[in-house]
Amino acid sequence: MQHNLGDYFNRNLDFPPDGLPLHRKQEFPPPNLDQCHRYHGRIINTDGQEIVDDVVVPLNGDLSDEEDCYSSDESESDNDDDNMGTNERTAATSPSSHAADHAYWLQRELREAIYGGVWLAQILERIPTNDGSLRWRATPEKAAIKIMDFHKIMEEDKTSAERPLQEIGAMQHLANHIALGQGIAYMEAASDMSAAQRRERAIQAMMEHHVMTPFDVLSDDSNIYLVMPFCGGGELFDALESRQRLPADEARFWFKQVLKGVESLQRAGICHRDMSLENLITTSDNVALIIDYGMSFLIPQVVDDSGRRQRCLTRPDVSCGKPYYASPEIVKNIEPFDGHAVDVWALGPILFMMVCGFPPWERASSTDERYVSFSAGHFAAIAEHWNLGLSSDLVDLLKRLFWANPKQRLSLQQIRNHPWMNGPEQRPPLPP
Repeated sequence: MQHNLGDYFNRNLDFPPDGLPLHRKQEFPPPNLDQCHRYHGRIINTDGQEIVDDVVVPLNGDLSDEEDCYSSDESESDNDDDNMGTNERTAATSPSSHAADHAYWLQRELREAIYGGVWLAQILERIPTNDGSLRWRATPEKAAIKIMDFHKIMEEDKTSAERPLQEIGAMQHLANHIALGQGIAYMEAASDMSAAQRRERAIQAMMEHHVMTPFDVLSDDSNIYLVMPFCGGGELFDALESRQRLPADEARFWFKQVLKGVESLQRAGICHRDMSLENLITTSDNVALIIDYGMSFLIPQVVDDSGRRQRCLTRPDVSCGKPYYASPEIVKNIEPFDGHAVDVWALGPILFMMVCGFPPWERASSTDERYVSFSAGHFAAIAEHWNLGLSSDLVDLLKRLFWANPKQRLSLQQIRNHPWMNGPEQRPPLPP
């Protein structure tokens, strides 16, 4: 069956036509999980003090036929203390050919999360030894590790709106899409790199595309360990909450980065479905990254006569996402929706909260008076009445982002072309 691939939106090219068949959302392939061993043992400081710690070691190969790769014999560690630098911490182990050249030393829990928590970890590098035993040196690098209960995930993955396995699949799909976009030579070069070099390359790609992807995805008998770079800036929501509102020039600085992140998702065929200030994390260098893909899915596509892939509308699934940011079609959960339009909708509340310091409405529903007024084109009059102090260009952009009808919403390119986006940018002060 052939389909007419004309414009679906009156003012927005590259959207699906009305005549396309509807599709259910597409699942991401099952995530690739590498084995690891979590060791609760001893790391010996150079002054001889014994410190009980928690280390996650990626494994190369199958450990099913091998005993615990760590030894609790403290004497093995004490012998070589004099050979280590004053700032190094080491762990001695029994010989093993399975351990990778890096490990993660868990420091403290940063925050609770569904199915577990997010931990701060220090990255360890393996020190070569003559007898093949495992010894580690702490590096300055840090990581954030989301530790999730594997059994709880398997019990609830099909019923919960927040689906960790799909989140991991989305992140791996996104990382692969970025790598493919950088070319085969890039991927071949990465295969010959050390773990530290691959992490550095991954971080560069994240900073460029403004999306979070993993360093490692590991599992043992109890947990899944999603290893990501540690970002020292915190959530963008926290920065806004501490300052109440941002100057327009600083909001523009962040908003342009968010646009790049959403574009990266769209190019990879991903609908995030939970875009929010809380899901924008910042680095210590003031780079914003989109995180938390637990509600995301692959946007269904068809191929036209010329071989061009075109996304389709998605059948209603579940009403999900945070109330301030969820689009009206997701809130209603009745009609088919466009994955791109859903994420673009969230950009309006995100920008509004940046420059005003409070949400535009409680929920994008006909029972919310502010939403009804804003989405009907009355935002300019309300902004003047409330004396919000916004420029005419900014008011116009927000008004166009607030249209309830997805056919009237701006595309990312139209947002970039808006006059307000051409103004100056103010880089915020670096976080402490």
